[in-house]
Amino acid sequence: MPIGKLRRSGRASIPLVRRGQFVLHRGYSAESLGSVHTYANALAEEIEVVCTPRRRLGLIFNLDHVALAKAHKMLSEGDAVVFLTEGPFKDLLKAREALEGLLLIVPSLYVYRWARAASRNVELLPLGVQRDLCRRHRRVYDVGVVLSARPALVWDEGLTPAVAYRKGVDLYIEAAEELAERNASIATNYPYIDGYFTTDVWEIYSRSKVLLFLSRSEGFGLPAAEAMACGTPVVYLDAPAHNEFAQGYRIPARHLGYRRDWSVSFAYGVWEPELDAEEIAEMTLAAAEEVAEVDYSYSLRDFAVDLCNLIKR
Repeated sequence: MPIGKLRRSGRASIPLVRRGQFVLHRGYSAESLGSVHTYANALAEEIEVVCTPRRRLGLIFNLDHVALAKAHKMLSEGDAVVFLTEGPFKDLLKAREALEGLLLIVPSLYVYRWARAASRNVELLPLGVQRDLCRRHRRVYDVGVVLSARPALVWDEGLTPAVAYRKGVDLYIEAAEELAERNASIATNYPYIDGYFTTDVWEIYSRSKVLLFLSRSEGFGLPAAEAMACGTPVVYLDAPAHNEFAQGYRIPARHLGYRRDWSVSFAYGVWEPELDAEEIAEMTLAAAEEVAEVDYSYSLRDFAVDLCNLIKR
């Protein structure tokens, strides 16, 4: 694809959008079903610092069916629940009675629409990022690739076919092959892509010229926001929810509907790129040659403070 056809979006950092009604709550402490996930842990720590007095807030992240019973217990005891991704909420839609009286806090308009199907008491609050983890490094890699699945799934157990499809693994592998033919250097947290492999995603963000993000849908799209916080533009598939805030270069996509691969209660949207792997590779390398200024200034501490304020109102 010629450089002149690059599709660039010059969007400002995502604003705080507040929608729906909410009820008064008395403050909270944090408990997370995603306790092995570093983001959930870091957010829980911030909440403990900035939120008083304390009751119970549930942080539901990457919920699976094994954790569903614990989620119902959390819902019955808490004042509010923060859904950090799309999947858990869809699994809980069938349990609307458990959500009654709770404030539901979701990270994107995409998830917000699902949430409103189960409750009228919903607030939209985008995720904050750990900006302090960015580093000052020379950008030695042309392209960064970060899969946003749980680390254990990416590095140890392997992705299920449904998760791999939604995360765009096949798209990454095809694009990476085309990039390799063009002698592009790649840094990634996915071991099945040729390039520099590391589990330190912040090194990838800080040392790559652009982040290539090809998820077919996300509840938020945290890697895109984290990369932007490190000043790294994103070449992204025009799919929710990262297309609500991403700054960089947009790969046009078409919506093919929704899939249910392993649970009738879990449906996820599917967006397919309108460009082939060769065109995506050309577009990504052209973007890497440009100097684009991007940012995501909303920090994890900002997010925790706003959560506290929502609960106390």
